[in-house]
Amino acid sequence: MTEQHPYVDDLADILAELARALPEPGPAATALHMAINSPSYPEGTRRVELAAEVGSWIAETLRRELATHDSAQPDGDGRCWHCRGTGRGTR
Repeated sequence: MTEQHPYVDDLADILAELARALPEPGPAATALHMAINSPSYPEGTRRVELAAEVGSWIAETLRRELATHDSAQPDGDGRCWHCRGTGRGTR
């Protein structure tokens, strides 16, 4: 029986969904190739290709989430990047 790794599978699924939702990079564009390894996959690896700019967006989103996590700690300032402490989103 194949061992299941739902968190790894969830990450691969959402990255693949993101890749499908965005325009494909053109032939001259720089692409970001992500390989996610899991025993759940028959080949052991699942590959997702995204435009390089998407990699920058993912990195910035993760940086902001990390900053929100740090701010939520007892010694943090309690301000998340979503609302900057106002209680309302910044959209």
